[in-house]
Amino acid sequence: MQSIEIIGHLGANPEMRYMEDGQPLTDFRVAANRRYTTRDGEQREDTSWYTVQTRGRTAETCNEFLSTGRQVFVRGSPSLREWQTDDGRHGADIEIYAFDVQFLGGGRAKTSRAATTRTAGTATNTAATAATTATTGAAAITVTATTGAAAGISISSVRPRHRAADSKA
Repeated sequence: MQSIEIIGHLGANPEMRYMEDGQPLTDFRVAANRRYTTRDGEQREDTSWYTVQTRGRTAETCNEFLSTGRQVFVRGSPSLREWQTDDGRHGADIEIYAFDVQFLGGGRAKTSRAATTRTAGTATNTAATAATTATTGAAAITVTATTGAAAGISISSVRPRHRAADSKA
């Protein structure tokens, strides 16, 4: 399987819709910057845009907590979508079907730290660091609530864990 990992900022708020079978689907655009030095010593920066698609509980969580400017880490399967305009220009977009989305610092979250913590199934409301992990059939959601810009949420689509495997850890 091909895999791609990017860190970037959302260019707009996520858009959520539902497929015919009722499963939620959320798309959002991420800008990832690449800084480099040319052979002549000139500093340059390129920005690449990616369309990220999430499904299920991950889609719901991304729609609820992400907003324009928020920094994210995305891991997923890339797909090249080629297109042509009415005037004959050709282009291509890289779409990422995400199986791992981590909410990083930067930008503004849509909800407060307390609301974020409640999402993972805990009532922690302290100024100190608190972390919890909730595992569902579709995703493992780790919420770390801290003061300042270091707060983050990690969402990973995983297979449900079996109790026997949990007891070995």
